[in-house]
Amino acid sequence: MLDADASRIWHAVTVRGGTIGLADEIAVPAGQDPQQVIGQITVFIDELVALGVLVDTDRPRRVRRRWWRR
Repeated sequence: MLDADASRIWHAVTVRGGTIGLADEIAVPAGQDPQQVIGQITVFIDELVALGVLVDTDRPRRVRRRWWRR
């Protein structure tokens, strides 16, 4: 189960399409530094990409070589 901040990050990425402004939404009410929260958001998203839960569509597609085209 996702905690509240992870759930907000997931919602921002999947529904809004990005995390712009999310650090301020999380940091300001909690009295945290927005720059530190941006770093934590980035780490969380990178972990989701590494696990294959999210796919980074900004990265170029990997060329797949077929065995018959070598």
